[in-house]
Amino acid sequence: MLAHRLGMVPLVSHDVINGLRYTRDCDCDEGCYYCMVTLRLKVSAANREYGAHMTVSSDMLEVIPSPRTPGSNPYGGDPDIGPEEDAIIRNRHPDLGQPVGKGDPSTPPIMLARIGRGQEIEVVCKAYKGIAKHHAKWSPLSAVAYEYDPHNKLRHTTYWFETDEVAEWPLSKNAEFEAPPDPAAPFDFTAVPTTYYFSADGVGALPVKDVFDQACDIIIENLAEIVLAVQKETGADEDADEEDAGGIVEPGYGGPNGQHDGYGGGGYDGGYGGGGGGGGGGGWGQPQQQQGGYQPSWAASPLRR
Repeated sequence: MLAHRLGMVPLVSHDVINGLRYTRDCDCDEGCYYCMVTLRLKVSAANREYGAHMTVSSDMLEVIPSPRTPGSNPYGGDPDIGPEEDAIIRNRHPDLGQPVGKGDPSTPPIMLARIGRGQEIEVVCKAYKGIAKHHAKWSPLSAVAYEYDPHNKLRHTTYWFETDEVAEWPLSKNAEFEAPPDPAAPFDFTAVPTTYYFSADGVGALPVKDVFDQACDIIIENLAEIVLAVQKETGADEDADEEDAGGIVEPGYGGPNGQHDGYGGGGYDGGYGGGGGGGGGGGWGQPQQQQGGYQPSWAASPLRR
């Protein structure tokens, strides 16, 4: 139970695209500063009275240094810091990996467990970057919905009602953005939806606007890969090059393979930013029992244990 609760705690994931690697892209063995965030939960109820219980919440989680943390070498600099590592250090958000709402009185913490006199919990959690396509724990959104035609002008919906349809089926807030239908106007059988209204609730790991912007970027890049693949199969890009060059195409110039390789589609797996992500990321992996206690893993765009 505790492991599951820890795995679903949302973590602050601002700038996680550039501030953390995917574990598959890191050359470390068991996680380091550049591909994970380490948290610790250490609580004790040894001095509690009999019958009194202590509530353990997400606010009690604290971020601790991970292996290869910059400045952790007492004998000098960090020889393994290259250009990529330096970019991660510069882009790392100061609150990355902190439980969402920690220290904010307006955000109630998530209860993890209750312990009594003589009990204690000590857990080390490893948070990794992931995408919601692989597991819901990495989703930065808790709910997503969409609507079109709030006045039901297209008559795609048939309302069941007892006495009064208007009273029993109140309009949504989106109805204020469209004019109500004219009862005297003839019905347009050829009309189609033209406007869609999307609603999204975030878990706090990422701003909802950032999730939407990054999702649009992913769609654009995926469509670009489809265009390149179609051009490669049909030779459309070669025909265009031939017309531009007056019928002469230099070997290897602008061919579909060169375009695809230059675009970088081969390394993209449908995620946030250049390396991965899936529309919204955020959460930890399921904890695994290792030395020192349970060590949950963390999520990608949003971070979670």
